[in-house]
Amino acid sequence: MPAIPASLLRLLPDRLNPAADREPPAHFFTPEEIGRLHRAGADPDTALDDQTWHDLLLEDWEERLAQGSSIFGRQMLHRRLRAGLGDADCAALTGRLRGLLDDPARLDALTMALRPLRHAETEVAGLLFGDEALPQAPAWVRWLWALPLFLLLSLGLLITQPLGWIATLAAVAPLMALQIRYHHRIDAWKNTLESLNALLAGSHALAQLGGPLLEAFVEARMEATRLHKRLARPLLLRMIPGGDAYLNWFAAHNVSRYWKTIRIVEASRDFLRACYLQGAELEADVTLARHLRTRAHWCWAERSAPRALVLADGIHPLMDGPAR
Repeated sequence: MPAIPASLLRLLPDRLNPAADREPPAHFFTPEEIGRLHRAGADPDTALDDQTWHDLLLEDWEERLAQGSSIFGRQMLHRRLRAGLGDADCAALTGRLRGLLDDPARLDALTMALRPLRHAETEVAGLLFGDEALPQAPAWVRWLWALPLFLLLSLGLLITQPLGWIATLAAVAPLMALQIRYHHRIDAWKNTLESLNALLAGSHALAQLGGPLLEAFVEARMEATRLHKRLARPLLLRMIPGGDAYLNWFAAHNVSRYWKTIRIVEASRDFLRACYLQGAELEADVTLARHLRTRAHWCWAERSAPRALVLADGIHPLMDGPAR
């Protein structure tokens, strides 16, 4: 796998560190989650309806096809199966697949470089391509810095004044209330940030690899690294055991970071969409090529006249021992 600079590796949590010599976890995603990218831009006049999708057993076929793929690649494969491809896109895909199949070493290198994407445990297509806007920070967020300062002043009163505990209680109460109110929201957003960071880490690994099909990743490398740093947890906090917990409870650091990173993601949505589509398209191609390498019998399909279909010795791909 291409080396990733130590400066970037330090920004990755251990379980998102693509240099770790371990297989990424196999996360479970529901059909509803897998279909979010398709639904974000689906054309009901051309896409397969649910009845046809199930009648053709395409959900089972998709499950078999997408083995070893991240949620990004799975969502792109699902969209291709449901929405189809035009003539130009189909011809371009055929060309890319032929190139990958003709160069097994390159295919293996791309598979390794795509591994960081598989650490994403939350789908983000709904966030990046959906119509729903991210929440806007309330006005009081700009005054969060005053809460830890008030707490420090109250501790001085606690030591010097008989009733100083009242001031300390008044300082601690809003800090505790913020943790209770934002606990679940911050946990969910943390998973989203880790998925975005996995996407950016994968983009960086592909840029490091370079070569055919990866020109867009090379061009976006600097921006991906910069955004990765802005969305990652501060390095100092990772070096201090329990540092996060103290800052969260006594300085509302996680609440402040929650609203800060929401602003960053909102401002970077166009770039993140481009990273998503580039990574998902490439992983879908690699997954298809990898699948074809495992099949003993398959062929290239060719375009025919509208409403004409010719099958010669065709078999259903889900049948392990079909009769011709």
